[in-house]
Amino acid sequence: MTVRDGKETRTTTLEILAGKSFKFANKDDNGGGGDGLQVIAPTQELVDSANESEDFNDCSYVIVYKTGGFKIIFSGDSHDATWEHILENYADDVANCDLLIAPHHGRDSGRSWDFLDVLKPRLTLFGVASSDHLAYNAWNSRSLDKITNNQAGNVVVDVIDRQMHVFVENDAYAESRNAGDSTRNSQGYRTLGFLEPIA
Repeated sequence: MTVRDGKETRTTTLEILAGKSFKFANKDDNGGGGDGLQVIAPTQELVDSANESEDFNDCSYVIVYKTGGFKIIFSGDSHDATWEHILENYADDVANCDLLIAPHHGRDSGRSWDFLDVLKPRLTLFGVASSDHLAYNAWNSRSLDKITNNQAGNVVVDVIDRQMHVFVENDAYAESRNAGDSTRNSQGYRTLGFLEPIA
């Protein structure tokens, strides 16, 4: 709490909201460029509403990371109000993404999944959760590819030479998805293959 509230000595607390440019993200020392990170949520209104309701999912960060021709979306625990804001203000930034880190680890949390119709992620990573709590149907009904930590173990995504390589810890799962390739990364994880940027 003391770090978050800016009361810890020799620390700097950043209060970054949607649309802000800042060093090491989407702004460099000369005022342009940066590392391709774009904060698209929360807004102050989402934070205020979450504090009032004490339901903090809609004050979760959503970040778009662009690298090597790919678009990766980290969606935290974002819920419906966040996605309404994003689709109203950042639809082009999130549309047709390459990789989505699923909100709520991919749990089916009584929410709308309509935002997937805009994002159309080529691959989604679900976190660890009991399978009966995961929102498989939202992805299956849209024919969207997904990997869960339950199936794959740890997952490593590495962008090299304009290819997004996906490696997983579970050999049996890798074999079931990509029997013809036994390439491994430096951690010994086996490849599922790679994506190329959409032309």
